[in-house]
This record gives sequence, C-alpha cells and structure tokens, in this order.
Amino acid sequence: MKRAALTFALILSLFLIIASVGASEIMGNDYPNGLDDAYQSTDDPIVAAGEDELDNPAVIPGEDQLDDEGSDGDIDTDSSFDSSESTGSCCSSESTDSTDSTDSTDSTDSTDSEGSADCCCSCSSDDDSSFVFTYSATSGTADSDDSLVSPGKTQPTKFLSSNPSSKLVPYRFTYAKDISSVYGKKVNFYVKVLNKQGKGINHVLVTFKASNKVYLAFTNKNGIARITLNYYAGNYTIRYYAGEISGKKKYTVRNYYKITNYKWNSGANVLKNKRIRDNVPNSALVRKMIKLAKSGTPVIEFKGGPGKVVFITAGCHGNEIPSQVAAMKLIKYLQNHPIKGTVYVMPFMNPKGTAANVRDYKGYHLNKNANKKGSISYKTVKLITKFKCNAYGDFHATKPGGKPGKDAVMGTYKPTKKSAAMAKYISKNAKVKCVIYKKAGTEYPGALEDEVNIKGIPAVTCEVISPHGKIKKGSTAKALLMMKTLLKYNEVI
Repeated sequence: MKRAALTFALILSLFLIIASVGASEIMGNDYPNGLDDAYQSTDDPIVAAGEDELDNPAVIPGEDQLDDEGSDGDIDTDSSFDSSESTGSCCSSESTDSTDSTDSTDSTDSTDSEGSADCCCSCSSDDDSSFVFTYSATSGTADSDDSLVSPGKTQPTKFLSSNPSSKLVPYRFTYAKDISSVYGKKVNFYVKVLNKQGKGINHVLVTFKASNKVYLAFTNKNGIARITLNYYAGNYTIRYYAGEISGKKKYTVRNYYKITNYKWNSGANVLKNKRIRDNVPNSALVRKMIKLAKSGTPVIEFKGGPGKVVFITAGCHGNEIPSQVAAMKLIKYLQNHPIKGTVYVMPFMNPKGTAANVRDYKGYHLNKNANKKGSISYKTVKLITKFKCNAYGDFHATKPGGKPGKDAVMGTYKPTKKSAAMAKYISKNAKVKCVIYKKAGTEYPGALEDEVNIKGIPAVTCEVISPHGKIKKGSTAKALLMMKTLLKYNEVI
C-alpha cells in the first residue's frame, strides 16, 4: 500500500513538471520578449461601456456648413472670422473663408466669426493616434462636477500581471491644455501619457469625459491620445483618466458671429453724437459696428446652437439714445456669454439720425412707414421675416409727457397671442408698465412692431423714459434689462 502511494506521488510529480515545461514553451513562442510584447500585442480595443453601448452621435453642421444668409439687395461682402482661432495643444488653426454674393437693390458688407455645435466625435484612427470611440451622446449642455464619476476603479487595464513593468505604468499626463473654440468649429484636445522615466507609453487606453459624454482613445507610439470636439456654445470641463492617474482642463466654446452691413443710404458717423461717443462700451466688436455704420445699417448675428431666433432693433429714432447704448452693451454681453439659438442686433437703424441727434431719417418718420416699400423700416421687417425669426423687439426712448411717457412694454393680442405673452413677461420681470392692444396695426399703423406682428411673428415695443437727445440716469440699464428679458423669455439666455 505504501509502495503504491509512493509510486502514484512520483507519477503525479513527473506529470506536473512536464505540464510546466510545455506552458513555458507556449508563452515563449507567443511573446519572445516577455511582458512588453504581451502588452503591445493586445490590439483589441477595450471599451468601458461595452461594445454594444457605443454610439455615433448625430453630426451637427460645422463651419463649412454654416452658410452666409445673404442680404436684401446688392451684396458687397467681406467675410472674415474672429481672430482668435480655436486653440488646443498641438492643434493647427484652420483657414478663413471669404464669400461674395450679389442681388439687386441694397448693398451689404459681412464679417464672420467661426462657430461650434454639439459634440461630434466618432470612431477614427490615423498614423498619429489609435482608434477613438465615443458613447453616451448628450444635448451639449455644460457638465457639472457632480455629474461625472471617475472611472479609475473600473478602468480596464492592459496589464497581464498585477506587478507590471514600470515602463508600462502611466505615471503622469503632459501636453494637456485648456482649449477654446467657436460654435461650428472643431478643435482637437491632446494628452500625452508618460511613465515614471518620463517616456511616452504606446497603446494606453485613455478615457475622456466632457458634458456627460465619454470618449475612449489609445495613445500612439509617442504616448499621445487625441479627441476631436465640436460642441454648442458653453463652458465645459474635460476630464481624462489612464490607469490610476487623472486630470482636467477647460473647454470654452464662444458664440459664432457675423456682421452684415446693409447699404440703405443710411450711413453716418454715429460718434458725432456726443452721448453715443461718451458711452461706447470697451469692445472691439462694438467699434467695428460703429465703423460700419458710416456706410450703412450694420446688423450682427450671434449663434450658439439650436434654438429660437430673436431680432432686436434700436435707433429707429436717432435721438433716442438709451436704447442704442443698451444695444451696444448687449453686443458686448453676447460676445462673452454663450447662448442657445440665434440673436440679431441692429443697434443703429438710422445712423444719419443718430449722428445728427435728430428723430427722423431725412424728415421721414421710420416708425410710421414700416409698411411703405423702400423705407429703411420696411426693409428691416423684410429681414426679420427672411431670417424666420421667432420673436422681435423694437427698443425706443419716450420723453417725459410723451406717449407712453414712462418705462413700458407694448404688445398685441391679435394676430399673435405670444406678443401679449412676451409683453406681460417683460413687464413682470423688468418691472415696467404693460400696454397691450387688441389688434396690430390699429393703434400704430405702419409701426415696426405692428407690421412684424401682422407677419405672424410675435413682436413687442419697449420704451424707457428719457429726454430725447439725452440719457436719463438708469434708462440705459433699464433698456438692457428689457432686452435680456426678451431673450430669457425665448430661452436664448
């Protein structure tokens, strides 16, 4: 019995030795250089969410799909983009396009900035970077710190051992920088993964998170991973992880803008008006609008993503100063604050009247002739309908003792009930009087607001009390508040 047990033990030991040698030969044939080859030869991408969860989000039109709107008449366009291009580490700036187009009645000059849409990143690869995957598409809203959970504990690893070579262990990130772009313009974001020896590591899985959207990318032979972003206007945080290391950077997307100058024989130097000159905001964009007003009526378009389209005018009467100053301040505000949708601002409808500090255009009352073909106010109504606006606000100043003679917002019940609804909202939130008429075109025939309402676009007229040709203290701030309230009602800001 003892001899049989001893014989069995010897046979079992011999079998284990043979199995061990065979396993060593197999590992040696597959990975002659040991763990390094094992790491490098693991080519199948590992996706944290599982392959079935990968999505290619709908692509939002980028910069080459943003068309010039054209203009109402002869077009003399000079298109250019904002001088601060989208920036990112190792990212080259893109070229600027110029467009020319012509029609028959009026002339325009246009100036563009570049813009951005919701995130658009799908599977891709090239010589410099391994495959990139994305999932969890979102609506493009900025993320919050609480909405993101670090994947550090669940991050898939490429190591075949619990004690891998330090040359393959991510030790720190470099290359990562804050990036900025404009709505409609793509921007690249890079990180480089280094080991403890300061060398880039190839084929490391890096997880990126921005606005609750996840991107997975492998580093290339230089240790660099890259993703391409294209978001709506907003302020975002990009978080990135590899193994046990992590980091975060800012991603800022500004509103796209384009300036079009309508040559309606209306141009003049509005800085000849001392009260305009003394209240110009510190903004290069506003100064550009003032310069263009010398030869026409400039309109600036801001776009931050999908949403409603709102048109705002001031300066119909050249000596109503507070609303024109407020419109300049609104331009500066929109340059620096992301919006949802599109806003058109015409700060000086009547530059000749503004420059001379007089009410009318060559003795012509623009707010009584918006229904008269050929007038500046008529052409403005055509623009509002052409751009398929969802709302319109015309901003004025009323002198003490005039009509309405106080801070007020006016609207109508017919034909668009939303005109009355907008007026009530502005009245409540800007704390001004609300005046609503039964039907557009009856109380003020030929007025801009009435004519736009008749076209089926909800419109309001906003007045602040101030002597004509002057600025009453607080009147500019009140006009700006009503402009912003109009935008808030339409969920643009």
